[in-house]
Amino acid sequence: MEPNEVRDVFAVVDKVSSVTGRVRDRTAVKELAEVVGSLYALVGPVSPAVAGGVLELGRSEVGGLVDSGVLPVGRGGVEPRRLHDVLAVARELRARSRDLDKVRWWLEDRALLADEAVVRGLAEPGDDVLAPHARRQVDGLDQRSRKKVEAWLEKLGRQGVRATQHRVTGTSRRVCVAEVGPLRAVVAFPTAKRAVVLRVQPPADTYGHVHVLGKVKPKDPRTTPAPGAGDRLPGWSTALTDVAERAAALVDQR
Repeated sequence: MEPNEVRDVFAVVDKVSSVTGRVRDRTAVKELAEVVGSLYALVGPVSPAVAGGVLELGRSEVGGLVDSGVLPVGRGGVEPRRLHDVLAVARELRARSRDLDKVRWWLEDRALLADEAVVRGLAEPGDDVLAPHARRQVDGLDQRSRKKVEAWLEKLGRQGVRATQHRVTGTSRRVCVAEVGPLRAVVAFPTAKRAVVLRVQPPADTYGHVHVLGKVKPKDPRTTPAPGAGDRLPGWSTALTDVAERAAALVDQR
């Protein structure tokens, strides 16, 4: 099938699904589900090239989605139901194109706060500027990277929160992030005058698909919210939470 033909079938699936939500008869619901299954079977596995046409993305962008697991390629191609899900999320993200930086930041902050090293460090910060996990990470760096971290630690000691770029949202605790060369440091401030580095490692691009599907280039570097700001992203809403959750499901349920 050509990309426009695949999109036409998906449009029919959407119409059938909208009807299914209003039907109470179980037999009818089952029959409608079978219709949807037949429509997906009609499409069959979709090649990455055709999937790119359906999503209106280039070869390199599709390749990135395949590598990240957002668009898994099985025997024969991409499973049509999965492609339909990705297309639905892409349309939502494109409708919110001005908010995609916030969506990605919100997801990154949530993942960071759930990280085991960060959770443990916040619960037991210890007495050193480097939490035990961060100490092991720094000790394992090459000499050049370690010198950059050491120079930044001196700056952190002098400037405190001003040595970081942005605050992590979603928590009332003051947790900030600093870019240290190619590394990203997570810093907690148990008190106004004390900093504890919880993690130092290369940044993960787990949610890069948000901007790829939304067809918007990310803002770089992130400076929002400022280190002294509150624990919410400016302009954040329940609607954006819903969009972010659906975007996250594409990688969280691989």
